[in-house]
Amino acid sequence: MKWTKNLSGGFTLVEMLITISVFIIVGVLLFSILVNSTGFFYQQSSRFNQGLGINDSLQNIRENIKEADLVSLSYPSTGTPEYSSNAANLILRFQSIDSSGNKIFNVFDYIVYTVSNGKLYFKVYPDTQNGSARKSADKILSHNVSAVKFEYLDTGNSAVAPDLADKVKVTLTLSQKAGLKFETNVATSEANLRND
Repeated sequence: MKWTKNLSGGFTLVEMLITISVFIIVGVLLFSILVNSTGFFYQQSSRFNQGLGINDSLQNIRENIKEADLVSLSYPSTGTPEYSSNAANLILRFQSIDSSGNKIFNVFDYIVYTVSNGKLYFKVYPDTQNGSARKSADKILSHNVSAVKFEYLDTGNSAVAPDLADKVKVTLTLSQKAGLKFETNVATSEANLRND
């Protein structure tokens, strides 16, 4: 009996199964790397956006504290107040300005910082009836706010009533879901009132 070699050049079933198995393993590994990279990207993107949100919000608050005459106990200052200065709300009083940018004495505008539904709001209430040219505003400074704390301090850093404060310390906490976890960022800033 004579043995002949099959030279048809095809693959055996075992060779095909081994090749397919290797491709499946490589595909699963690549998919795993892709999923982990995407999760990491979302996490870092969330962290970056929160950092920007906190910095922008604190800068806005700090600049307005420096320009304010005083912290008002409530707004409006007469009648039933809609807002009151406390650990969760800040009301700043400013001298009104006319259309030329000059101060109008004994006429005041108010800025309110308040949190509602996880959003930090910046609201400007000008006294337009008495000639203020300051623009009114109602905008969101930050989303995903889990906490805000306003502390009212004197020059010796002792806690005082809001209307007696020489400076205000602000602590802002943002929490956002990033991938499977929550990212939390906390930032603090303080500024002196103008008091001139």
